[in-house]
Amino acid sequence: MSIVDELSRLNELREEGALTDGEYEAAKRDLLRTPDDRTAGAEEIDSLRSQVDQVHREQQVILIDRDWEEERKQYLIRTRYGTYVAPTVSDAITVTVFAVVIGVLMLVMFSQLSQSAYKTGTTVTVDGVTSDCGDPDLSPVARSLCAYAAPQAQISRTSQKPTGKADLLGFVGIVLILAGIASGVSSYSKATAYNEALAAYQDRRSALVAQLGGRDG
Repeated sequence: MSIVDELSRLNELREEGALTDGEYEAAKRDLLRTPDDRTAGAEEIDSLRSQVDQVHREQQVILIDRDWEEERKQYLIRTRYGTYVAPTVSDAITVTVFAVVIGVLMLVMFSQLSQSAYKTGTTVTVDGVTSDCGDPDLSPVARSLCAYAAPQAQISRTSQKPTGKADLLGFVGIVLILAGIASGVSSYSKATAYNEALAAYQDRRSALVAQLGGRDG
């Protein structure tokens, strides 16, 4: 490398901030010495160049760490306590399974309530008095009428519709299942993207640290 190239390199290092003005002037004087002086100071120049390169790589590690801290923020999830945590695949699966299980339990309860509500009952009406044949406290006369369907009794069969609470229970169960699945897919995708970004950052940083001879700046 010629002296002109060396001077150009020193000027670039000064503009990048890797060399102070004093260091730049000292290195410049070393380059402009006589051949014998330059030979005598070659080791000193090589040492200085090595130190400059070391500082430059350490600055690159710091910049990579700073960039990752900014990039990492877009993946963080806010908890109900106001803190931010990194997403994980296990958390995504846990939340999904929990929501689906609760939703399924609600649907089971809705099904049981519906079946119970739609059971058909029999009533008899005698002299204007209506009695439910399924009533355990039914009078003997009314029980006989229910059993033998006496001619003077008016037999009717009735059914009940599910209550509003039962309908709401089924609706909430379905919504909870769908919301759990949607949330799980979103969280899983975010956790996967975070892991890929983290791995890329660690690879870049490890490569620079290896160039620094194992020093972690």
